[in-house]
Amino acid sequence: MKPIEKILKKKKYIKIKLNRIATNHLELKAIINGVKGRFILDTGASNSCVGLDLIDYFNLDAEESE
Repeated sequence: MKPIEKILKKKKYIKIKLNRIATNHLELKAIINGVKGRFILDTGASNSCVGLDLIDYFNLDAEESE
């Protein structure tokens, strides 16, 4: 195991499989508040986003922003 993997494992990080999809984006499967979902990974994003139509589905506390 590489040193960085040991450090991350100690800090309880886990590996997540990334899949390249037809649009050349990276997709991952994750669980939010106990609900499974498929998400696009945007490494350049300054925030994480979930569609407004899925707030109730993922049991999120949401606030409007400007």
